[in-house]
Amino acid sequence: MKPDVDQIVKAVAEMLAKRANQVQKISIEAACPDESLFLSYSTIIIENVDLLFLKTLLTLDPEKNSWVNWFQKGFNYDIHFEMRIGFQDINLIPWSLLTKWPIQFTSKDQRSIVVINHPHISYADVMLMKKASVLAKLKAQKLTDLAQESLAKSQIPIIERIDSQCIWE
Repeated sequence: MKPDVDQIVKAVAEMLAKRANQVQKISIEAACPDESLFLSYSTIIIENVDLLFLKTLLTLDPEKNSWVNWFQKGFNYDIHFEMRIGFQDINLIPWSLLTKWPIQFTSKDQRSIVVINHPHISYADVMLMKKASVLAKLKAQKLTDLAQESLAKSQIPIIERIDSQCIWE
């Protein structure tokens, strides 16, 4: 008996539609979950992220951090990851994680951390930022007057880093 292709396509489409709205929160304090989570959830929020976790994750060494392979598999499933930082100082987050990894970082006080990786940050870059955001930028990056005005009006704080290096990198 041959399965009906239309029914299979319909079942897969329904599963993907259901998955698109599903969010799962996990903690790094628990064991690294398996990839079955990726089948049911499109957004995964990782809570209580600490410096040691970020440092070992940055090495991309699965022997030092079992989460490395898990994240890479999640990227293949097009998972939207959010990391909720468990410490206050945003400057301790490696710039390369903020700019090169497809992960949304959230500060300890639940503000979305926005990083714009251009030498000049314009109004077009900041106009859609939510009020519950914080802009992290390098000292070398320049804000246009209109961008500064928009951030001030929206009461979005700016965290300026001296350079892209963390003190522990």
